[in-house]
Amino acid sequence: MMHCRSVILGLSTLAALVLPAAPARGQDNLLITEFMAANSGSRTNSIRDEEGDSSDWIEVFNPSANAVSLKGWFLTDTVTNLAEWSFPDVTLPPKNYLVVFASGKDRAVATGRLHSNFQLSRGGEYLALVDPATNVVSDFGPEYPAQRTDVSYGRDRTDPALAGFFTTPTPGAANSSGGPDFAPEVKFSENSGTFTNSFTVELSLNPVNTNAVIRFTLNGLAPTNSSILYTNAILVTNTVQIRARAFQTGLLPGAIHSETYLKLSPKAVSASSDLPIVVLHQFAPGFPASAPGVYAFMEIFEP
Repeated sequence: MMHCRSVILGLSTLAALVLPAAPARGQDNLLITEFMAANSGSRTNSIRDEEGDSSDWIEVFNPSANAVSLKGWFLTDTVTNLAEWSFPDVTLPPKNYLVVFASGKDRAVATGRLHSNFQLSRGGEYLALVDPATNVVSDFGPEYPAQRTDVSYGRDRTDPALAGFFTTPTPGAANSSGGPDFAPEVKFSENSGTFTNSFTVELSLNPVNTNAVIRFTLNGLAPTNSSILYTNAILVTNTVQIRARAFQTGLLPGAIHSETYLKLSPKAVSASSDLPIVVLHQFAPGFPASAPGVYAFMEIFEP
Protein backbone atom coordinates (compact mmCIF):
# COMPACT_ATOMS: atom_id res chain seq x y z
CA MET A 1 0.00 0.00 0.00
CA MET A 2 1.29 3.49 -0.82
CA HIS A 3 0.57 6.65 1.15
CA CYS A 4 -0.07 9.93 -0.69
CA ARG A 5 0.93 13.52 0.05
CA SER A 6 -0.27 16.45 -2.07
CA VAL A 7 1.57 19.70 -2.72
CA ILE A 8 0.58 22.72 -4.84
CA LEU A 9 3.55 24.64 -6.24
CA GLY A 10 3.62 28.03 -7.92
CA LEU A 11 5.28 27.54 -11.26
CA SER A 12 7.74 30.29 -10.41
CA THR A 13 8.72 28.28 -7.30
CA LEU A 14 8.93 25.11 -9.35
CA ALA A 15 11.12 26.85 -11.90
CA ALA A 16 13.49 27.94 -9.16
CA LEU A 17 13.80 24.30 -8.14
CA VAL A 18 14.27 22.57 -11.48
CA LEU A 19 14.78 25.11 -14.27
CA PRO A 20 17.67 27.40 -15.20
CA ALA A 21 17.16 31.11 -14.64
CA ALA A 22 15.09 32.81 -17.32
CA PRO A 23 16.86 35.47 -19.40
CA ALA A 24 16.17 39.12 -18.52
CA ARG A 25 13.38 40.69 -20.56
CA GLY A 26 13.63 44.34 -19.52
CA GLN A 27 10.19 44.74 -17.99
CA ASP A 28 9.62 48.09 -16.25
CA ASN A 29 6.01 47.54 -15.20
CA LEU A 30 6.32 49.23 -11.80
CA LEU A 31 3.24 49.79 -9.66
CA ILE A 32 2.08 52.01 -6.86
CA THR A 33 0.74 49.15 -4.76
CA GLU A 34 -0.23 50.93 -1.53
CA PHE A 35 -0.29 54.35 0.11
CA MET A 36 -1.49 56.03 3.28
CA ALA A 37 -2.85 59.58 3.29
CA ALA A 38 -3.79 59.83 7.00
CA ASN A 39 -1.00 58.35 9.10
CA SER A 40 -1.10 58.75 12.89
CA GLY A 41 2.06 56.68 13.34
CA SER A 42 0.59 54.89 16.35
CA ARG A 43 -1.36 51.92 14.98
CA THR A 44 -0.49 48.41 13.81
CA ASN A 45 2.26 48.48 11.17
CA SER A 46 2.46 52.29 11.34
CA ILE A 47 5.74 53.82 10.24
CA ARG A 48 7.38 57.17 10.94
CA ASP A 49 10.09 58.97 9.02
CA GLU A 50 13.65 59.49 10.22
CA GLU A 51 12.59 62.55 12.24
CA GLY A 52 9.78 60.69 13.99
CA ASP A 53 7.03 62.40 12.02
CA SER A 54 3.96 60.39 11.00
CA SER A 55 4.23 61.35 7.35
CA ASP A 56 2.03 60.05 4.57
CA TRP A 57 3.72 57.38 2.46
CA ILE A 58 3.63 55.78 -1.00
CA GLU A 59 4.79 52.25 -1.81
CA VAL A 60 6.26 51.36 -5.21
CA PHE A 61 6.66 47.71 -6.25
CA ASN A 62 8.81 46.13 -8.97
CA PRO A 63 6.97 42.94 -10.03
CA SER A 64 9.39 42.16 -12.84
CA ALA A 65 12.37 39.81 -12.88
CA ASN A 66 14.81 42.68 -13.44
CA ALA A 67 16.19 45.50 -11.35
CA VAL A 68 14.88 48.90 -12.48
CA SER A 69 16.72 52.19 -12.16
CA LEU A 70 14.38 54.90 -10.90
CA LYS A 71 16.61 57.73 -12.05
CA GLY A 72 14.39 60.14 -13.97
CA TRP A 73 11.13 58.58 -12.77
CA PHE A 74 8.51 60.76 -11.06
CA LEU A 75 5.74 60.75 -8.48
CA THR A 76 2.94 63.28 -8.76
CA ASP A 77 -0.39 64.21 -7.23
CA THR A 78 -1.16 66.67 -10.02
CA VAL A 79 -2.38 65.44 -13.38
CA THR A 80 -1.14 68.65 -15.06
CA ASN A 81 2.38 68.31 -13.59
CA LEU A 82 3.57 64.75 -14.25
CA ALA A 83 7.19 65.60 -13.38
CA GLU A 84 6.32 67.01 -9.94
CA TRP A 85 8.88 65.04 -7.89
CA SER A 86 11.85 63.17 -9.35
CA PHE A 87 13.50 60.06 -7.95
CA PRO A 88 17.26 60.13 -7.40
CA ASP A 89 19.60 57.51 -8.86
CA VAL A 90 18.27 54.51 -6.92
CA THR A 91 17.65 50.99 -8.15
CA LEU A 92 14.61 48.92 -7.21
CA PRO A 93 15.52 45.20 -7.20
CA PRO A 94 13.13 42.62 -8.70
CA LYS A 95 10.13 41.67 -6.54
CA ASN A 96 11.01 44.46 -4.08
CA TYR A 97 9.19 47.41 -2.57
CA LEU A 98 10.28 51.01 -1.99
CA VAL A 99 8.52 53.38 0.40
CA VAL A 100 8.60 57.12 -0.29
CA PHE A 101 7.32 59.46 2.42
CA ALA A 102 4.81 61.93 1.00
CA SER A 103 5.80 64.51 3.60
CA GLY A 104 6.41 67.60 1.48
CA LYS A 105 10.02 67.68 2.77
CA ASP A 106 11.43 67.14 -0.76
CA ARG A 107 14.41 64.88 -0.13
CA ALA A 108 15.86 62.93 -3.03
CA VAL A 109 19.20 61.65 -1.76
CA ALA A 110 19.88 58.08 -2.91
CA THR A 111 21.55 57.11 0.37
CA GLY A 112 18.77 58.43 2.62
CA ARG A 113 15.04 58.14 3.14
CA LEU A 114 13.09 59.53 0.22
CA HIS A 115 10.51 62.31 0.67
CA SER A 116 8.33 63.76 -2.07
CA ASN A 117 7.72 67.50 -2.31
CA PHE A 118 3.98 67.02 -1.86
CA GLN A 119 1.65 65.53 0.73
CA LEU A 120 -1.38 63.35 0.08
CA SER A 121 -4.89 64.69 0.49
CA ARG A 122 -7.06 62.79 2.91
CA GLY A 123 -10.12 63.88 0.93
CA GLY A 124 -8.91 62.21 -2.28
CA GLU A 125 -6.83 63.34 -5.24
CA TYR A 126 -4.82 62.09 -8.20
CA LEU A 127 -1.69 59.98 -7.59
CA ALA A 128 0.65 58.60 -10.24
CA LEU A 129 4.02 57.02 -10.97
CA VAL A 130 5.54 58.39 -14.18
CA ASP A 131 8.46 57.08 -16.25
CA PRO A 132 11.32 59.22 -17.63
CA ALA A 133 9.39 59.78 -20.87
CA THR A 134 6.49 61.17 -18.76
CA ASN A 135 4.27 58.18 -19.49
CA VAL A 136 1.91 57.40 -16.62
CA VAL A 137 2.86 53.86 -15.60
CA SER A 138 0.65 53.41 -12.54
CA ASP A 139 -2.00 55.73 -11.13
CA PHE A 140 -5.09 56.18 -9.02
CA GLY A 141 -7.28 58.40 -11.09
CA PRO A 142 -9.09 60.55 -11.73
CA GLU A 143 -8.71 60.56 -7.93
CA TYR A 144 -8.62 58.03 -5.12
CA PRO A 145 -11.51 58.02 -2.61
CA ALA A 146 -11.55 59.82 0.74
CA GLN A 147 -9.17 58.13 3.18
CA ARG A 148 -9.43 56.97 6.80
CA THR A 149 -6.84 57.42 9.56
CA ASP A 150 -4.31 54.56 9.70
CA VAL A 151 -6.08 52.67 6.91
CA SER A 152 -4.08 52.30 3.72
CA TYR A 153 -5.41 52.09 0.18
CA GLY A 154 -3.93 49.92 -2.51
CA ARG A 155 -4.10 47.15 -5.05
CA ASP A 156 -5.22 43.56 -4.80
CA ARG A 157 -2.25 41.17 -4.72
CA THR A 158 -3.67 38.96 -7.48
CA ASP A 159 -5.44 41.50 -9.70
CA PRO A 160 -3.74 44.93 -9.54
CA ALA A 161 -6.67 46.43 -11.43
CA LEU A 162 -8.73 46.08 -8.23
CA ALA A 163 -8.15 48.53 -5.40
CA GLY A 164 -9.51 48.94 -1.89
CA PHE A 165 -8.82 49.73 1.75
CA PHE A 166 -6.48 47.77 4.04
CA THR A 167 -7.13 48.02 7.79
CA THR A 168 -3.74 46.34 8.31
CA PRO A 169 -1.26 48.35 6.22
CA THR A 170 1.91 46.63 5.02
CA PRO A 171 4.39 49.33 3.94
CA GLY A 172 7.37 47.73 2.21
CA ALA A 173 5.70 44.31 1.94
CA ALA A 174 2.99 42.47 0.02
CA ASN A 175 -0.54 43.73 0.65
CA SER A 176 -2.85 41.83 2.96
CA SER A 177 -5.08 39.14 1.41
CA GLY A 178 -7.75 38.86 4.09
CA GLY A 179 -9.50 40.71 6.90
CA PRO A 180 -12.56 42.90 7.47
CA ASP A 181 -12.12 44.71 4.16
CA PHE A 182 -12.23 41.47 2.15
CA ALA A 183 -14.95 39.15 0.93
CA PRO A 184 -15.18 35.86 2.86
CA GLU A 185 -13.07 32.76 2.28
CA VAL A 186 -14.25 29.92 0.06
CA LYS A 187 -14.49 26.38 1.46
CA PHE A 188 -14.34 23.18 -0.61
CA SER A 189 -16.25 20.02 0.28
CA GLU A 190 -13.38 17.87 -1.02
CA ASN A 191 -9.63 18.25 -0.49
CA SER A 192 -7.08 17.76 -3.25
CA GLY A 193 -6.27 14.19 -4.19
CA THR A 194 -6.58 11.39 -6.70
CA PHE A 195 -9.75 9.65 -7.84
CA THR A 196 -11.04 6.97 -10.18
CA ASN A 197 -14.80 7.63 -10.19
CA SER A 198 -16.58 10.92 -10.92
CA PHE A 199 -17.73 12.99 -7.94
CA THR A 200 -19.02 16.49 -7.11
CA VAL A 201 -17.38 19.37 -5.28
CA GLU A 202 -19.46 21.90 -3.35
CA LEU A 203 -18.24 25.42 -2.60
CA SER A 204 -19.39 27.55 0.33
CA LEU A 205 -18.50 30.80 2.09
CA ASN A 206 -16.85 31.06 5.50
CA PRO A 207 -18.47 32.88 7.16
CA VAL A 208 -21.79 32.63 5.32
CA ASN A 209 -22.51 35.87 3.47
CA THR A 210 -25.54 36.39 1.24
CA ASN A 211 -23.99 39.57 -0.24
CA ALA A 212 -20.99 37.75 -1.71
CA VAL A 213 -20.74 35.47 -4.75
CA ILE A 214 -18.24 32.75 -5.61
CA ARG A 215 -16.51 32.68 -8.96
CA PHE A 216 -14.18 29.91 -10.09
CA THR A 217 -11.89 28.75 -12.89
CA LEU A 218 -11.00 25.33 -14.27
CA ASN A 219 -7.94 26.40 -16.28
CA GLY A 220 -5.49 27.13 -13.46
CA LEU A 221 -5.81 30.91 -13.71
CA ALA A 222 -6.81 33.14 -10.84
CA PRO A 223 -10.56 33.87 -10.71
CA THR A 224 -11.74 37.36 -11.63
CA ASN A 225 -15.12 39.04 -11.33
CA SER A 226 -15.92 37.77 -14.83
CA SER A 227 -15.05 34.12 -14.14
CA ILE A 228 -17.67 31.35 -13.91
CA LEU A 229 -20.34 32.09 -11.30
CA TYR A 230 -20.82 29.23 -8.84
CA THR A 231 -24.47 28.18 -8.56
CA ASN A 232 -24.39 24.39 -8.22
CA ALA A 233 -22.01 21.61 -7.21
CA ILE A 234 -19.19 21.08 -9.72
CA LEU A 235 -19.03 17.65 -11.37
CA VAL A 236 -15.46 16.35 -11.59
CA THR A 237 -14.96 13.70 -14.26
CA ASN A 238 -11.33 14.27 -15.29
CA THR A 239 -8.15 15.79 -13.91
CA VAL A 240 -8.83 19.41 -13.01
CA GLN A 241 -7.74 22.24 -10.77
CA ILE A 242 -10.57 24.31 -9.31
CA ARG A 243 -9.62 27.81 -8.12
CA ALA A 244 -12.30 29.83 -6.36
CA ARG A 245 -12.62 33.31 -4.91
CA ALA A 246 -15.42 35.30 -3.30
CA PHE A 247 -16.42 38.74 -4.60
CA GLN A 248 -18.53 41.33 -2.80
CA THR A 249 -19.40 44.87 -3.82
CA GLY A 250 -17.46 47.43 -1.79
CA LEU A 251 -14.82 44.94 -0.61
CA LEU A 252 -11.65 43.48 -2.04
CA PRO A 253 -12.01 39.86 -3.23
CA GLY A 254 -11.34 37.16 -0.67
CA ALA A 255 -8.32 34.87 -0.69
CA ILE A 256 -8.03 32.44 -3.59
CA HIS A 257 -8.63 28.80 -2.60
CA SER A 258 -7.36 26.08 -4.94
CA GLU A 259 -7.89 22.33 -4.89
CA THR A 260 -6.65 19.83 -7.47
CA TYR A 261 -8.07 16.44 -8.41
CA LEU A 262 -6.04 13.94 -10.46
CA LYS A 263 -7.81 11.07 -12.20
CA LEU A 264 -5.78 7.88 -12.09
CA SER A 265 -5.82 5.30 -14.86
CA PRO A 266 -6.40 1.62 -13.91
CA LYS A 267 -2.68 0.94 -14.48
CA ALA A 268 -1.69 3.74 -12.11
CA VAL A 269 -4.08 2.46 -9.45
CA SER A 270 -2.55 -1.00 -9.51
CA ALA A 271 1.06 0.18 -9.72
CA SER A 272 3.46 -0.68 -6.90
CA SER A 273 6.97 0.46 -6.08
CA ASP A 274 9.57 0.16 -3.34
CA LEU A 275 10.49 3.80 -4.00
CA PRO A 276 8.37 6.95 -3.73
CA ILE A 277 6.51 7.90 -6.93
CA VAL A 278 6.15 11.59 -7.80
CA VAL A 279 3.31 12.75 -10.07
CA LEU A 280 3.59 16.32 -11.36
CA HIS A 281 0.74 17.91 -13.31
CA GLN A 282 0.63 21.43 -14.76
CA PHE A 283 -2.66 20.97 -16.69
CA ALA A 284 -0.95 21.84 -19.98
CA PRO A 285 1.37 20.12 -22.49
CA GLY A 286 5.13 20.47 -22.25
CA PHE A 287 7.45 21.18 -19.35
CA PRO A 288 6.37 23.71 -16.69
CA ALA A 289 7.63 27.24 -17.25
CA SER A 290 7.79 30.07 -14.77
CA ALA A 291 4.55 32.06 -14.82
CA PRO A 292 3.25 34.17 -11.91
CA GLY A 293 -0.20 33.16 -10.75
CA VAL A 294 -0.18 29.72 -12.43
CA TYR A 295 0.38 26.59 -10.38
CA ALA A 296 1.52 23.00 -10.76
CA PHE A 297 0.24 20.14 -8.64
CA MET A 298 2.52 17.47 -7.20
CA GLU A 299 1.54 14.26 -5.45
CA ILE A 300 4.03 12.00 -3.72
CA PHE A 301 3.13 8.34 -3.28
CA GLU A 302 5.23 6.70 -0.59
CA PRO A 303 5.57 2.93 0.01
